Amino acid sequence: MKRFRLRVWLDDRPGALGAVASRIGSVKGDLVGIEILERGGGRVVDDLLVEIDSESLIDLMVREVMEVDGVDVEYVRPAGELEGEGALMSLRLAADLASYNSFDSKAKALAEFLYFNMNATWATVVDVEQSEEVLSLGEAPKPEWVVAFVLGAAYDESFSLGATINAPKDLAWVFIDSGQRAFAMGRTDYPFRESERQQIIYLAKVLVSQLKVGEG
Repeated sequence: MKRFRLRVWLDDRPGALGAVASRIGSVKGDLVGIEILERGGGRVVDDLLVEIDSESLIDLMVREVMEVDGVDVEYVRPAGELEGEGALMSLRLAADLASYNSFDSKAKALAEFLYFNMNATWATVVDVEQSEEVLSLGEAPKPEWVVAFVLGAAYDESFSLGATINAPKDLAWVFIDSGQRAFAMGRTDYPFRESERQQIIYLAKVLVSQLKVGEG
């Protein structure tokens, strides 16, 4: 069985998710995980983890799902081994961070983890005080731009560590290392959802705790 992540918009009403699950089952797919990403305005955004016999059935599955009233498909993509296992993913990251001693190596591990597991277009860590790039993955913006953005956002109370619905849909960020550095990532194909932004914040806190361990 091949595993895929299917992100859907649903009307927030009883039976909507059941109807989607039924359509997935109609093409011999198995719904093995559900994560609610956002809810409001009578709509809900769900990440569905689906196992299916063949990749050739994906287009058919999407067409079937979109036959359900009030359902839109945002994307479908292959899922990683631990996707849908949030606790295990966090534990794996914590274990990886513990194996490194320096800030740069720990920050790189965090950036790579989020970059690959969140299917980001780019990710970067910048030195806020020096406006310099510490590391980057993908085609990240210039560090001066990233620093200007995070500093500007920090003065806006509507941005809570980069994790609010007011944040740019294609950008997520968080301060690390006592605010001296910041992590940011972008995604062009589809927006970051609120729960994803919260996950970035909590994993950044894991990094901070590991830095304290390293210093001890």
